[in-house]
Amino acid sequence: MKNFSGRHFGKKNGVILLTTILLIAFATISVYGVTTFVVERLVSSETQTVNNQAIYLAQAGIHSALYDFRNNDLSGNGYFSLGQTDIDSNNYFVIGGSQADLLMVNTSFTVLGGEYTPRECRAMARTCRRECRDDRNDCYEDCDDAQDECYDDAYAVYEACRAACPGGWQGWLCRILCQLDLYDAYGACDDAWGNCRDQCYADYLTCVTECDDDLQDCIDGNKLTDIYIQNVTDSQTITIDRMIVTWDNAHQLEEIVIDAQTVWTGSASSSADANLNPDFTLNASQTIYSIDHLEFSGTMADATTASIEFVMADGSSKSVLVYPESDNNNFTVRSTGKTAQSSVYRTMAATYNSLTGEVMALEEDNSEVSP
Repeated sequence: MKNFSGRHFGKKNGVILLTTILLIAFATISVYGVTTFVVERLVSSETQTVNNQAIYLAQAGIHSALYDFRNNDLSGNGYFSLGQTDIDSNNYFVIGGSQADLLMVNTSFTVLGGEYTPRECRAMARTCRRECRDDRNDCYEDCDDAQDECYDDAYAVYEACRAACPGGWQGWLCRILCQLDLYDAYGACDDAWGNCRDQCYADYLTCVTECDDDLQDCIDGNKLTDIYIQNVTDSQTITIDRMIVTWDNAHQLEEIVIDAQTVWTGSASSSADANLNPDFTLNASQTIYSIDHLEFSGTMADATTASIEFVMADGSSKSVLVYPESDNNNFTVRSTGKTAQSSVYRTMAATYNSLTGEVMALEEDNSEVSP
C-alpha cells in the first residue's frame, strides 16, 4: 500500500507540472498576442493620424492656390505660385502640376467658319471700296456746290453794300470797304470748302478701313479664330510642342498662327498632328496670348465641331473642345501634403474654371508633387 501511494503521488505531481507548464505557455502566447495587437493598433492609429494630417495639408494647398488665383484675378490676370509652403517645422504642402495642367484655354469667343468663300469675300470688299470712292466723289461735289453758293451769297452782299454807298467821289471809301469785305467772304468760302473736302477724305478713309475689317471677318470663313491661352503660374514658363487638331469636314489644315507668329504650315486632314516650329512658349507673367487663327483649305461653315489637343514640352497633354464656343477656361492644380517624420504623403488635384468660378473636379492623385 505504501509503495502504491508513492507511485500515485508521483503521478499526480507530474500532471500538475505539465498543467503548470501549459498554463505558462498559454499565458505567454496570450500576452504576446495582446501585446502584438496593442502595438499594431497603436501603429495603425498613428498611420491613420499621419494619413489624415497629410490629406488636410494637401487640401490646404489646393485652397491656397485657388485663393491666390482668384485674388490676383481681381486686379489683373489670375495666377498662383508653385513650390513648397511650410506650415510649421514638421508639416508642409507642395503645389505643382504638369505644363498641360498649367495651360488655360479660353474658348468663350471661338468662331469657326463663315457664309462665304475667300474669293466671294474679296469681291464684296472691292464693291465696298468702290462705294467708298463714289461717296467721296459725291461729297466733293457737294463741297463744290456749297462753295459756289457761298460765293453767290458773298457777291450779293457786296452788291448791296455798294448800292448803299454815296455816289461819286464821296462814296469811294465805302466802295473799297465793300470790296474788302467781299474778299474776306470769299476767303471764308474757300476755308469752308477746304474743311468740307478734308472731312470727305477722312470719311473715305474710315469707310475703306471698315471694308478691310469686314473683309477680314468674311475671310475668316475658312478659319478657326478667337482662342486665347494663358500660363496660370508665375513660377515657370510652359511650352506647346504640338497641336493635334480635329474637325468634321474634308478640308485640309494649312496654317496655325499664334500671337502674330506663324508656327505651322502644311496640308493635313483631320486629325492633324501639327508639330510647331518654333515651339510656342508662354511666359510666367500672365500674358494672355491669342491663337490668331487656324486656317483651312476651304470654308468651314459646314463644320460643327473642332477640338485641339495641346501636347506640351514635358510630354503632358490637354484636350479641349474649342468649338462650339463654351465657358471653358480650366486649369488643374495639384497639391501634396506631407510631414517631415514620415514617408506618407497624400496628393489632391483640383480642376478650376476661371470663367464660372467653379471647381469642376476634386480628386485624390496617387503621384507626389516634388518641391
